[in-house]
Amino acid sequence: MPLVPARSTEDLDLLLVEDIITDLDNVHRLRDALLALGYGVVPEARHFQFSREVSVHGQPRVVKFDLLASRPADPARVKINGPRIRPLAPGTSTRG
Repeated sequence: MPLVPARSTEDLDLLLVEDIITDLDNVHRLRDALLALGYGVVPEARHFQFSREVSVHGQPRVVKFDLLASRPADPARVKINGPRIRPLAPGTSTRG
């Protein structure tokens, strides 16, 4: 049976748990781990997309991580702006 051409997308969706998305140090550790693995920040979507080129059967391909998160149980621990969610810097609050 002949092989059919591969059909795949280039992105891997990584759903972040609340313990990561609500803690700035954890977010930085995740970013640093992706950078150490050779992934770079996607300029149009910095902070939540990382990509790198790999070779698949001798063909160059791009692999991209999309970092996703749902709204945490305590939304006061994060800043939500459109599709983006991020932990608050220490000592800040979403309340006036």
